[in-house]
Amino acid sequence: MYVLQIYQQTFVDTTFYFLFYSRIKQKDAEQLNNEYSRLVEGLRNARENRETDSVLTNPVIPDEVLDGK
Repeated sequence: MYVLQIYQQTFVDTTFYFLFYSRIKQKDAEQLNNEYSRLVEGLRNARENRETDSVLTNPVIPDEVLDGK
């Protein structure tokens, strides 16, 4: 009878850990997807800014400023 109780408790423990790690895995996957989405959005915004603000990204600095006059 004692062996049956050990098997039952092992089954309960295994089920608990399976559910626990499944939740952690799901949470980590969601977090990774959110981070990836933010990264892609940031890269998309950077590309759009580069394309639309070409004057701001390549300013012309007067020679007087460069010469220190």
